[in-house]
Amino acid sequence: MSAYRESLRLAAAHGVKTIAFPPISMRTYRYPIPRGAYLAVKTIRDFLASNQSLEVVRLVTVTPEEYEAFSKAITGELPVPEPIPPRPLRREPPVSESPPTTRYRYHAGWDEKDTPTRG
Repeated sequence: MSAYRESLRLAAAHGVKTIAFPPISMRTYRYPIPRGAYLAVKTIRDFLASNQSLEVVRLVTVTPEEYEAFSKAITGELPVPEPIPPRPLRREPPVSESPPTTRYRYHAGWDEKDTPTRG
């Protein structure tokens, strides 16, 4: 959760005493709310354990689901989330030795087959 960590670091460096966080990436990018809440609270606690300059850190929620997840994360009722499995490596298709079948035009656009063309 580098967004929380970096924000806390910058706040401490600039003498900020109070900071508030929304659930970063949990609505817009659909990051799992319980997992995000757990990691956000853990990141904030880890930072505050080594840096006492901040006096107040607020977690601002909008939905009841966010509120419940953050409340459970703060009280320790939320279990440690399972690690996210790594994404499989994307394999590139083999390079064909034959010349391309489509001739490119000198302008960008779309041809009759809805295929992109470029110049």
